[in-house]
Amino acid sequence: MQKMNVHDYSLFPVPVSYYSNFLPPELAENIKNYILTEKADVGKKNDVLHGDAKTSYMNTDEHATFVQDVTENVPGCSKFSSNLLECINDFTSKLNFPVCTLGNSWFNVQEPGSMLRRHAHISVHGIELVSGAIYINVDENSSSMTFENPNPYIVLSPGNYYTFTVKPKIGDLLLFPSWLMHQSLDSNMTENRIVISFNAR
Repeated sequence: MQKMNVHDYSLFPVPVSYYSNFLPPELAENIKNYILTEKADVGKKNDVLHGDAKTSYMNTDEHATFVQDVTENVPGCSKFSSNLLECINDFTSKLNFPVCTLGNSWFNVQEPGSMLRRHAHISVHGIELVSGAIYINVDENSSSMTFENPNPYIVLSPGNYYTFTVKPKIGDLLLFPSWLMHQSLDSNMTENRIVISFNAR
């Protein structure tokens, strides 16, 4: 048999990066206390959160900058924004994306029985490239993050799933393409499950 060159392609993978311990526990605690005391009256319900939950995300405000708010006002968090951007651009460099800047950012506070409905982070402007979540207050009773396989012709095989679920811990950071559908399939049973979400563009 004639010698051949073989090229194997991994076509259409969806990258998701999970940064364990992005925030040390004491800074996550400082941010939690800041949200629950200074921001207790901020937030409203929206279509994504179901049940007893609130969010500081405002559909009419594309310039909400909660990450910057934390950076400027929470003790020990002066490098919060720059450390986050470093992780974001580490993620985008693996994808040959351009260097990103932080877009809008907000927090969600969920009570027991609440859920996060299926959604993606594509705005009407279509400029988000990367989205993410930083877990400020979660435990074993908190709802997980479930990502949906975007391939409608999936064949179940080892390493291939309809959905993939991640159970983050306090201080962890998840980064993913903004178009990737995600949700919580299980009800949150933690008081004050707190997550900071954001988009980069």
